[in-house]
Amino acid sequence: MRGAQGLPPINFEHLISITDDTGIFQHCLGRVPAREHGYTTDDASRALVVVVREIERRPFPEGIRLATTLLSFVLHAQRFDGWFRNFLSFDRRWLDEGGSEDCYGRALWALAKCSTSERLDPGLKFAATEALKDALPWAPRLRSVRGRALALIGLCVLLEGGHGEGQAVEALEGLANSLVEDFRKFSSGDWRWFEGILTYANARMVQALYCAYKLTGRRRYLEVAEEAGDFLWEVTFDGERFVPIGNRGWYPRGGKRALWAQQPLEAGCAVEAEVEGFKVTGKSEHLERARVALQWFLGRNMLGQPLYDPETGACHDGLEPHEVNRNCGAEATISCLASLQAMSGLPSFAPSGKTL
Repeated sequence: MRGAQGLPPINFEHLISITDDTGIFQHCLGRVPAREHGYTTDDASRALVVVVREIERRPFPEGIRLATTLLSFVLHAQRFDGWFRNFLSFDRRWLDEGGSEDCYGRALWALAKCSTSERLDPGLKFAATEALKDALPWAPRLRSVRGRALALIGLCVLLEGGHGEGQAVEALEGLANSLVEDFRKFSSGDWRWFEGILTYANARMVQALYCAYKLTGRRRYLEVAEEAGDFLWEVTFDGERFVPIGNRGWYPRGGKRALWAQQPLEAGCAVEAEVEGFKVTGKSEHLERARVALQWFLGRNMLGQPLYDPETGACHDGLEPHEVNRNCGAEATISCLASLQAMSGLPSFAPSGKTL
């Protein structure tokens, strides 16, 4: 079912079904949670952001229960020093002592979203704000490019919501400047990127700099976001459809780009980055790119097969060379829901049908 603007319903049924009273299951066999793979802070943080967005977007009866469960998971993942563990087994044993910088950045983003939401229960906002106090000192120490980008988005959410002056402002400027420095370091000739390889969640760096520009007005952030975004689009648009970098080999500078497997995370990041680009520049090309990237989920892809099922809200895990991956895990489903939310927030787009 499609609305007048072509967007399917934003359906949270599958996300609800793969979330128990501990957290959200990382993987599924088909649409059935694979308990042996347990949970991750990565996915709890991602899910928390889209759940809070949905609470802000419409009446969402399941929203507070989901937000409470997911926030509780993120708080439990936080160590006494403010860093975060990532992998939790089904029997609730932590499998690592500390997660990646990506995990930290996603958790910071989720906590910032909770802390600043005007529609969230005050008790949840208080808990998120307390956790942020311990998490924020880590932000200036980040080294990985995606960890910095994710944390930068979180800091922008925090500051745009009127929270986190001082320490957060300094951290934001440091992270944004470091991304600009990386771009200048690695860019030359026809390679205009933040590192010497295109891998996963590529558009997050572009999105982060758009967010930083919106908050600070510093032109260098916008200029790098535009140049890097143009380069990424040149690589991932074949003239007809969005073709994300495959995860079996990626795309090293001077090498051959991998076509498979194609992951929903890439399309989701592209949609969110281009929507942010449209919001700060008003350029229609960003809106068109976002629309094309979203359509990857809906069947405008190399296999001509949809990944998102609007009847259940489940999204398949990716495209293989000859078939759709039939599993519907957390990352894929959240990526599609986030894309639909981003597009539905624009004047020209609105989801259709009932939502759960």
